[in-house]
Amino acid sequence: MMTARTATAEKREILAQLRAAVSQLEGRGAALEARDGESGAARGWTFGIPALDDHLGGGLARDGLHEWGLGSGGSSGGSSGGQGGPGHGAALAGVVAGLLQRLPDGADAAGLNRARARGVLWILSGTVVAEHGRPYGPGLLQAGLDPGDLLFVTVRRPADVAWAAEEGLKAGRALKAVVGVGAPLPFAASRRLSLAAGEAGLPCLWLAMEGRLGGSSAAQTRWRVASAPGLADPHAPRAPGRPVWDLELVRARDAPPARFRVVWDDETGGFALAAALAAGAAATGAEAAVPAAAGQRRTGRRAA
Repeated sequence: MMTARTATAEKREILAQLRAAVSQLEGRGAALEARDGESGAARGWTFGIPALDDHLGGGLARDGLHEWGLGSGGSSGGSSGGQGGPGHGAALAGVVAGLLQRLPDGADAAGLNRARARGVLWILSGTVVAEHGRPYGPGLLQAGLDPGDLLFVTVRRPADVAWAAEEGLKAGRALKAVVGVGAPLPFAASRRLSLAAGEAGLPCLWLAMEGRLGGSSAAQTRWRVASAPGLADPHAPRAPGRPVWDLELVRARDAPPARFRVVWDDETGGFALAAALAAGAAATGAEAAVPAAAGQRRTGRRAA
């Protein structure tokens, strides 16, 4: 049985790891400067798909919490058929990796020291590592994300992932983003992370790999991701093809629920609509976004 003294010691150990990660990003052991009034971190963060980005009102906020869960798959033939299967876990990691590489490097008010804010702090519990492992380096490179910019912190207790993510956000501009991997967030934890992300001007991505999204959340957006049948490679018909993912926007503050089927295009190094890439022509927003409920009006809604 874990005592309060043991839990405190573990948290001190996690803090030491976080401080070492920050020092590594800075390239020296000096303390972080106080955050100034620079507000550029709130600029839109896009998928690079006009229909999807327009649906979100210009993209994702760079100063908030975004929660991602496992979907069940929209059709047969995906790499995993059930809720939370290994194929959907890989799909979730792939989408997040592709999205992170589209997040611009940070900069201070004078536009200097951009390299210091390239790191992504990725926090996992020992349970997640045992079941899903860590992101695969070559796969990250394929998605355009340099594994050298990732700093992994593993905590023993699943409950400490959210706490460590909150502490990481307090590191300010030494990081570009914070990723936490665990169970769906309780509302109180999501509220703390949302506030911490807003104060830091950094995005926090929460990957719920250990259960279904449910209940209320303070996240600005909530998503479900599932693997879908791959898109055939015209140059190699017998090859596995390009990875295809079903993205379901479950809740957002300023957009109604919708579904998008996207593909990772190795030639452009970015996302594209699966229908558009398969047809070799641009798809319209009407072809791309499918409202989750008929007759739903586009009104400002608070994520829940």
